[in-house]
Amino acid sequence: MYAGSNTSATYTNLNAGNYSFIAQGSNSDGRWSPHVASFDFKVKQAWWFYAIITLILICTLLTLLYLFTRYQKITELSNRANYDSLTGLSNRFRFNAKLELTVTNVQKPAAVVFIDLDYFKEVNDTMGH
Repeated sequence: MYAGSNTSATYTNLNAGNYSFIAQGSNSDGRWSPHVASFDFKVKQAWWFYAIITLILICTLLTLLYLFTRYQKITELSNRANYDSLTGLSNRFRFNAKLELTVTNVQKPAAVVFIDLDYFKEVNDTMGH
């Protein structure tokens, strides 16, 4: 690029990367000098570029943490709603839901067995139920 009598060069909006500025002068007769001056430099990313990347990563990690804890809480609430905390067996609500699904399925025959446990009241009274 011919600079004329200008003694400075300005380049704006350079992308991040490695650059070489090479200059060669000429005299008033237009004869070019055989000597070439070279200046190597590096343009770094703007600080806000890294700030945006960091912000995106933090938001992503917080979102994943939120989803994970929400999943854990939903699973815990589902277990509390469907299973007895003392025995770990299905409670009446889950039993009724499973029974309804089993009875409405006409392709598979099913049977229900009721068992009466003697002295179970003592277990309930001892364990706080």
